[in-house]
Amino acid sequence: MRQRRLLSTRRAVAPERVGEYLEHWARLRAAVEERGGHAWLFQAARGESLFMEFIEWKEAPGEESLPERQEVGGARRALDVAFGPGQEEEWREAPVVAGESRVSERESLLRLLRGRSVRRGEFVLASGARSSYYIDARRTTMSGEGLRLIGRVGLAALDGAGWRPDAIGGLTLGADPVAYAIAHSAALAGRSLEAFTVRKEPKAHGMGRRIEGAFEPGMQVVIAEDVVTTGESALKAIRAVEEEGGRVLGVLAVVDREEGGRQRLETEGYGLVALFTAAELLAE
Repeated sequence: MRQRRLLSTRRAVAPERVGEYLEHWARLRAAVEERGGHAWLFQAARGESLFMEFIEWKEAPGEESLPERQEVGGARRALDVAFGPGQEEEWREAPVVAGESRVSERESLLRLLRGRSVRRGEFVLASGARSSYYIDARRTTMSGEGLRLIGRVGLAALDGAGWRPDAIGGLTLGADPVAYAIAHSAALAGRSLEAFTVRKEPKAHGMGRRIEGAFEPGMQVVIAEDVVTTGESALKAIRAVEEEGGRVLGVLAVVDREEGGRQRLETEGYGLVALFTAAELLAE
């Protein structure tokens, strides 16, 4: 009978090393999930940060245990070397109920986007092009569950890209919930990440700002987008940020429609990380 195995570790991390720890953890989680397991993290306290690490996977009798596989085991050992082996490590196992599965957060977000945001028919896009489908990402990015998932999956994507921005934001209004969700997830993980909004036009009164929120000149930033088609919205946000003295690390989008936006951004010198492609959303 196949078994579900759970490894849990409690690990105290000095506050000044939380960022380093989360980088190690992102590598471990990626190694686990690439091999069919599931890994998640819970921060039990701040100050002297206390984290609970969980790895769950399934195995058949005689199978090599997932945490002992080379990539996963190496990532776990790197964590132990850097931060100590942790306390109260324990193994649990139980039979897998037929049909039971733990859906990854990325898979949950994909399902949510497919169910809420994909519309088929005849549409005219903002670029003027015609399309047989439309991705109304805001029906997902502005939902409670969508905000939770985008925050967590988006933060992991930043780590995967090796980007450590001071702030994240983009052109209102598509970018707003994406940036705010990721900044909120960072705060819950004990990390510092500010958020900002780029207006389409400078404010006509008050301080006349084009960029609102926690942005300051000299910051390293990631530009957020809900859907990238031609890349024009992202480039407008990039220009606004750079004119105000920010340094753009790249663009993070929920969906890449794969219609030239990535190539245009790369031509301008900016990388694009997309959580999903349109092909993934349409492949049901």
